[in-house]
Amino acid sequence: MAIKAIEPLDVDALYQACATGQFDFESTDEIEPLRQPLGQQRAWEAIEFGVDIAQAGFNLFVVGESGFGKQEAVRHI
Repeated sequence: MAIKAIEPLDVDALYQACATGQFDFESTDEIEPLRQPLGQQRAWEAIEFGVDIAQAGFNLFVVGESGFGKQEAVRHI
């Protein structure tokens, strides 16, 4: 079985139009910022749990890919 050569995408394949009438805002400046990153509910709850522990000497150890905002999330909470 031969491997098919990769062909460049057509410009039309890179754009997906949406009906702007479905939104109840004129500009994204009007949208309330998200409280947490999308898809990170469990991680957010774990950080909140760790921060709420009122015990001397307790530390949080946050692990994850670089650039995902771990440090920012801990500081925010």
